[in-house]
Amino acid sequence: MLLVVEGLWSGYGEISVLQGVDLAVGPGEIVAVLGPNGVGKTTLMRTVAGILKCQRGRVKFEDRDVTRTAAHERARLGIGYVPQGREIFTQLTVLENLLVGLYAADMSRDRVDRMLEEFPSLKPKLRDLGGSLSGGQQQLLALARALIIEPRVLLLDEPSEGIQPSLLDEISEVLRRFKTKSSLSVLLVEQNLDFAGGLADRAYLMDIGRIKRELEPRELLEGDALHREFLGAAK
Repeated sequence: MLLVVEGLWSGYGEISVLQGVDLAVGPGEIVAVLGPNGVGKTTLMRTVAGILKCQRGRVKFEDRDVTRTAAHERARLGIGYVPQGREIFTQLTVLENLLVGLYAADMSRDRVDRMLEEFPSLKPKLRDLGGSLSGGQQQLLALARALIIEPRVLLLDEPSEGIQPSLLDEISEVLRRFKTKSSLSVLLVEQNLDFAGGLADRAYLMDIGRIKRELEPRELLEGDALHREFLGAAK
C-alpha cells in the first residue's frame, strides 16, 4: 500500500476526535471516506497531511513512517493536500497561486504550462485575482496548485462543496486522467455520495471518530442502501 493509517488518534488539545482509525490507499487507487458532518473526516485529512499532530498510532507513506514528519516535508515526499474551503490566496493572481505551489516544493516554473494544459479553463484567468473566481474555479485552482508538484497521493477534502455539476464533471475527469497517466492515488473525503460513488474504487464509511466499515465497489453503486446507512452513521 502507498499510504497506510494505523490506529490513528488525533484531535484538538486534550480532545480526541479520531479514535483508532485504520485505512489504506494503494498506488493508482481512489479511496473515499464517507460520512455526515462531525464524524472526524477533516480531522483525519489534516492529521494525514501533518497539520495536526498524531496523538497515537502511525501514518506510513511508501513504507516510511511519517507520523512525526512536518507538513511541508510530507508535501515534498509526495503527499498533496487540497483542504476543505480550498484556501487559495485570494489576493494573488491565478498564476501567482500556481507559482507559490512550485516555490514551496523548489520546482521549476515550466510546470505551469504543463498544468494549464490539464486545466484549460484557467488559462484566460491567469492575471485574475484568486478572490475574483467563482467557487468552482477556485476549486479547480486549488486542485491545479496541489497537482503541479506531481504528488504520489492527493488528499482531497470535500471538493464538491458548493460546486455546480459541470465543474464536478471536470474535476472527476482530471482525477481519472492523472490516475491513468501518473498512477495518482487519491484519498477523497466527501458527503456527495453520487460524486464519490462515481469516482472511487472503494470507500470507508466513517462513524464518530472511527471507521465503521469498508465499502466494496458494488456498494458504492447501490445508492438507496448506501444513503440509508450514510444517514445512520452518526447515530
